[in-house]
Amino acid sequence: MVRAVDIEGLLQKYVEENSLEKADALYLLYTVGSEEAAKTLRVRYGRSGALSSVLDDLKGFGVDKTDSYKEAEDTGESLRTVIEDSFKRMCLDLVVKSAKARAAALSRNAREVLYLISVMRPESVEIRDLRKLYQLLFQRTLTNHELERALDELRGCYLIQCERYGDLDLPPYFDDLLHELRGVMPRVEVKVSWPEKEV
Repeated sequence: MVRAVDIEGLLQKYVEENSLEKADALYLLYTVGSEEAAKTLRVRYGRSGALSSVLDDLKGFGVDKTDSYKEAEDTGESLRTVIEDSFKRMCLDLVVKSAKARAAALSRNAREVLYLISVMRPESVEIRDLRKLYQLLFQRTLTNHELERALDELRGCYLIQCERYGDLDLPPYFDDLLHELRGVMPRVEVKVSWPEKEV
């Protein structure tokens, strides 16, 4: 069995190597699974090879198969919880720095979609509802390609982990990151006017 202290040590090693890519790979492996982790890593870094390195490092601790619900030997917490907490504590500064650099290049569509996601939270963000709200607020429809591209841009900025069953999976550090990126979102004012009463 793997210990929480070993996982924390591995994350610390990645931070000291300035390898956000490997730290992110470990985090995603236990939060969204290997297939979705590979997709997200390809969007963020242009490759998913860090997964192999992380899996090799985990084998050094005797972990042959990743199971997010497996408990750490020394704390009894699920490995997913250990990794989520450790990643936020050790890597959030690196994530914020990288996200800020990428956010400057976000398209208008991605910024508008981010605004809507921020409004829809903390409830589940369903893509179907996101589309409807986008059309209502911005008075235009995003094509499938435009929406996919906007979501990939936000995934590249660490704001989305993956898409599952029509829902967007957001990271537990979403609010911390959003606070740092508020300046890229549009300022939205909704005005309601009523017809004047007939005399």
